[in-house]
Amino acid sequence: MAEVISTRVPEEVAAALREIEEDENADRATVLRKLLAAVIW
Repeated sequence: MAEVISTRVPEEVAAALREIEEDENADRATVLRKLLAAVIW
């Protein structure tokens, strides 16, 4: 089952996430899942 995780990030991190979202044409949740998976596995 999925678990919701929430956190506050500095504006610089949020801006970088927005850039990745645009580059990959993906929503924030998808981008964050991919980034977390890449770091963990």
